[in-house]
Amino acid sequence: MTLVADASLLLALYLGEPAAPEARALLEAEAVIAPEFVLGEVTNGFWRACRMQRLSAADARLILPTVPSLFQRLVGMEELVELALDLALRRDHPAYDCFYVALAMQEGAPLATADRRLAERFAGDAAIHLLPG
Repeated sequence: MTLVADASLLLALYLGEPAAPEARALLEAEAVIAPEFVLGEVTNGFWRACRMQRLSAADARLILPTVPSLFQRLVGMEELVELALDLALRRDHPAYDCFYVALAMQEGAPLATADRRLAERFAGDAAIHLLPG
């Protein structure tokens, strides 16, 4: 089965949040895909975690190159941009999150996230698996 993973799922895993065990299990059990900009969002999350002293810069530099290997496929944003914009306008939600929802809808795959607001906002548009935490 294919699963769309967003950056919050990866950050929960790498930052040792309460949802980390479930995030790890999902990533190991499923064929995982994401929009390619997930790499930018994870990079930004690592930067923020370093600023907050939740992650060392050395660890961030060590972990970041391994992130792409978690995915079976990274999907180009150009494939998703129109649907992402439609979702953002319809749900009045930041467009960057809508790329994950658009991919889930396009692939008929559930979206795994640790972002409660995202899960609640788009529950009627795609199957959403909200991690605990």
